[in-house]
Amino acid sequence: MVFDTGTSRLLGAQVAGMDAAYPIAPLALAVQQGSTAETQSAFHFRIQ
Repeated sequence: MVFDTGTSRLLGAQVAGMDAAYPIAPLALAVQQGSTAETQSAFHFRIQ
């Protein structure tokens, strides 16, 4: 994840691996909605 240091806004994210589509979809939505580092710190991703 890449955040703006001034606003803490999420600017982008990279995920690699077989199941990368699972965690990247909500991250893309978070970027679109202007999520911040504080908001993202409340979430975790678990791939089974």
